[in-house]
Amino acid sequence: MIHAATLRALLQTLLVLINKVLANGVSRKLITRQLLFEQMASRRIAKSVGCSHQTVGRFSDRLLNLPLPWPDFNAMEDSELILLFYPSAFQHPSYKRRPDYEAVKKELAKRPKKYGEKINTGFLRYREADPATALGRTHYFALVRNYLKKSKLAFRFRYEPGEIMACDFSGMKVHYRDLTQQREVSMDVLVVAFGHSQKMYAVALHNMSAKNWIRGLVEVIHAEGGCTPVIRFDNAQLVNRAGLLPALNEQAITFSRYYNLACDTSRVGMPRDNAIAEKSVQFIENRVLVPMRNLEFTSALQVNQHLRAEIEKLNNEKMQNVGLSRNEKFYQAERQALLPIPAKPYRPVDKYCPQTVSPNYSVRLNGHKYSVPHKYRNRKVTLEVRDNELTVVLGAKTIATHTISNEVGGETVIEHHKHPIEKAEDQKNVTAFTQWAEPFGPYAVKVVAAQYCGKKSSRSRFAGKACTFIQKLARGYTPSEFERACQYAVEHEMTKPEDLSIILKSSIFDDDDEQNDSAPILQHQNIRGKDHYGVHRYE
Repeated sequence: MIHAATLRALLQTLLVLINKVLANGVSRKLITRQLLFEQMASRRIAKSVGCSHQTVGRFSDRLLNLPLPWPDFNAMEDSELILLFYPSAFQHPSYKRRPDYEAVKKELAKRPKKYGEKINTGFLRYREADPATALGRTHYFALVRNYLKKSKLAFRFRYEPGEIMACDFSGMKVHYRDLTQQREVSMDVLVVAFGHSQKMYAVALHNMSAKNWIRGLVEVIHAEGGCTPVIRFDNAQLVNRAGLLPALNEQAITFSRYYNLACDTSRVGMPRDNAIAEKSVQFIENRVLVPMRNLEFTSALQVNQHLRAEIEKLNNEKMQNVGLSRNEKFYQAERQALLPIPAKPYRPVDKYCPQTVSPNYSVRLNGHKYSVPHKYRNRKVTLEVRDNELTVVLGAKTIATHTISNEVGGETVIEHHKHPIEKAEDQKNVTAFTQWAEPFGPYAVKVVAAQYCGKKSSRSRFAGKACTFIQKLARGYTPSEFERACQYAVEHEMTKPEDLSIILKSSIFDDDDEQNDSAPILQHQNIRGKDHYGVHRYE
């Protein structure tokens, strides 16, 4: 039996010879092998198609003996064509048992990474069932591999422009020489690819931590000035719990909230779910990372500059079976479909601190208090620490932002965070009370100042209570009366609120005015003055 490709070539040659014989006026039923070989010798036919001349003779007889009309040979599959001319081709009677292909396929699908272990275990179980009828190891594996190859199925994912970005870390590292410390530093490479255009990016980072995942994605997003509504990655540092709806960690949640996008993950042990990233990683490793082993770099900046330049060359190359480069597809359709992004790049969070806001609407970090709006008191919030900035987040809402202070035991309060009662209390200070007293006159100001005399704070609560009492006293009197009472209090050193109250109630300040306004003593000969009584005091 000859190969299917050889069979088709031989069939095509014989059909051409038959048509020539028919053109000479010979009836179809009268055509024989000899008439065909008069047109072209069997040895020449055998040499042209790659088989023996005996095979050419046998095959021509089988062809001429087929009943008319002949089928469309070109529309037939290889197996159908072979069975047409060699009916017993696939009939190999054997007492050996065939493998249970479906059971093997089902077992391998559970944990694909354990392929070698599972296929060996499957053979041992197959042989254990009945060693007498079991195939040999090599034959068993060949049949299983052939079945798996034929039953292999891959879904074609079609992505719309601007629909998705896929990312994954390469398994190959890059290196540079740190001249200051005289040591070699290794870096991991994050690869990002757009779904529609397959445009690629690569960023070298010092490790594969969640923060570096985010840093790499932010760099790519702001390099193009837009992002897709979905970013896909595997179950790495950004995932707390894998599953159909994975539980993302805080870094991924904060990042996706900032750019208003969704984070998707591939299924555990199913790298084909993230095929775009996997293929891009493989392509970049072969074309860029392997040649970089022969190059020397002295900084992470040099490594990333080289990566950008080399990958841009790949993005400008024409893709096979497409006719366009990745950059051409990207700028034709995908660039304008990206979502707008904030002007300020996202900064990964250094530390998360879950906390409950205290009743006095403040949170604490490293011994320092920071205010939040009073309406969020007693609520559970999360403190996000970035460099020297503290952000207080309630659910998905940022409720306060502060610059971090190193003052232990101190307090940072924003004015509009305060409760109205606290704002009212803050108005009770020496400046506010002095401004209130100024319209009455200078003595009223001196009485207010006397309440704060000796106090360490201009917001002394004790002095504020005294001034509030003085304000209440002033309401029952005219401004001039109140000012005269304050004058009396200052001149007689009676500036306490209770003394001022007595002065106002007794109206003694009016008597004092009358004494000051009395008529002068007249000089007369019948009036004896103090000199007279002073002279005779001791007589």
